[in-house]
Amino acid sequence: MNCFDEKFNSIVARILKDKFNVEIELNKVSDYLEQIDEKYYERLETWGHKLLGYPAFTQTDPRYYKKEYSKYDMLLLQIDTDDDIMWGDSGVANFFINKDDLNNKNFKNILYNWDCG
Repeated sequence: MNCFDEKFNSIVARILKDKFNVEIELNKVSDYLEQIDEKYYERLETWGHKLLGYPAFTQTDPRYYKKEYSKYDMLLLQIDTDDDIMWGDSGVANFFINKDDLNNKNFKNILYNWDCG
């Protein structure tokens, strides 16, 4: 899980409530975590090339700003900058798919996003 993923705040808020009986507003999750320890963010980084898993973003998860993208709920492929590939100035490319489409092996509807710092 990446701290820039659109689901991050709601998942952390749910864990805090369920496990620690701490209720927090979604827009205050980042402030709360920063007060605890900035190392949590370092542990949640998800850089590198990968199939499935949690995406990394140098900017913000595009599904956060465009709600019509929220149906693309699975990372299919991530291609990160390395010695042979450069996305802008050290960015990352992500390909997202809907979970049902992935389960049905339907690759006709993919959301592509790349960003850089």
